Amino acid sequence: MSYTKKEVLKIADRHTFQLLENSLVFNESGLDFQVVFAKDQEGKEWVLRIPRWSDVFPRTKAEKNALDIINKYAEFEAPNWEVYTEELIAYKQLRGVPAGTIDPEAQAYVFEIDENNIPEGFYQSLGKILAILHRIPQKQAEEAGCRSNTRRSKTNHERPNGCC
Repeated sequence: MSYTKKEVLKIADRHTFQLLENSLVFNESGLDFQVVFAKDQEGKEWVLRIPRWSDVFPRTKAEKNALDIINKYAEFEAPNWEVYTEELIAYKQLRGVPAGTIDPEAQAYVFEIDENNIPEGFYQSLGKILAILHRIPQKQAEEAGCRSNTRRSKTNHERPNGCC
């Protein structure tokens, strides 16, 4: 299911967003969500995720929990869902340029960086982010529903053929 500009504006209005109609940019690449990029009357840029199907929303709980714990402990920018309802998930657009996006017509990933010559800065920033994620307290992450796979949590019977 896809929504029209008028329908998106009505949904946004029900959630107190006053969006500029001419700013709406639709991204149809998602199977479960229609994504719309938009500006509000104050010039803030938003990402709107509108569920395409009624059964999609319950599956977002784990993502919401993970983002909440990341936003609490991480030093990098991550989506902060300011609106989280069955009708709409919305957050301020992140700064920067994504490494890649999905082209719905080509049904392929389109890189914004040279995938055959990945810049050193990409690896450095990825390494920093992974290090920051690993510093999130394990107990809080587990309470948020994030699984923890520590060496201690593995026993021989959990591993195929007793291997690591």
